[in-house]
Amino acid sequence: MRQLTVILLALAIILPVFAKPKNRDHTVIKTEIHCFKLQSLMTELRDKYGEEPIFIGKSEVDADATTMMFVNQTAGTYTIVGVGRGVGCVYDIGSDIKYRMPKILENKLL
Repeated sequence: MRQLTVILLALAIILPVFAKPKNRDHTVIKTEIHCFKLQSLMTELRDKYGEEPIFIGKSEVDADATTMMFVNQTAGTYTIVGVGRGVGCVYDIGSDIKYRMPKILENKLL
């Protein structure tokens, strides 16, 4: 009987650790982000991958940071980069991109 009590107590302590949280608003994804000297990264995106910036936005989370999206329209590739303090961090790369710019943004083109 004592062994059963110890086993049940151990399960009561351990199981909640492995249980999935209920009604969670967000998920944290652990990943590696690769960062480079900004000028080197931009040169490589332009010269090696033929990508040019089509989007630059000022971060509201970090006053010193911006987000940029580079695209090669011919190849259909893209790279999303976080920029701050002379460093560019690659958040995502991909292909088969399809996009259109809303008319409201036509006066804000690069």
